[in-house]
Amino acid sequence: MGSESAFRWGRAGAFLVGALFSWTVGFVGMRLATTGNLRVAAAAVNSYGEAMQLGYRTGTVTGMLTDGLGLLGGTVIFLIYGVQAYEALLGFGFGGTLLALFMRVGGGIYTKAADVGADLVGKIEKDIPRTTRATPRRSPITWATTWATAPGWRPTSSRVTR
Repeated sequence: MGSESAFRWGRAGAFLVGALFSWTVGFVGMRLATTGNLRVAAAAVNSYGEAMQLGYRTGTVTGMLTDGLGLLGGTVIFLIYGVQAYEALLGFGFGGTLLALFMRVGGGIYTKAADVGADLVGKIEKDIPRTTRATPRRSPITWATTWATAPGWRPTSSRVTR
């Protein structure tokens, strides 16, 4: 009975640690993404290569943080529980996954709100008809929305004007 209780508390603790690691990756990743996107956009004015390098480095930091925290959590659990580590690893995985699910849903809601805002500004406020293919040339916001939401239609550089 004593070891069963230890595994329950260990699983609950691992769940909280997994959720904390997931939150940390989400927070740091979004901070890096917002500042990195600003720097990439500024660098793209001067050099495409520099912009690509900045974007790659920003994404690499977030990816390595995700892998590093996952390995750290798994290693600590294995060191504490040994052969019975699978009991606590279940909690660790569920904690990280549950918080990541909530962040993904929240991000989707935020993205949809930004899309609707771009539609309102670019198409309604500026009187740009929604059904024309000329829409992306008339509004940078609408151009970005069309680029992101219509993978079958990509304008060539000769058709896009600033």
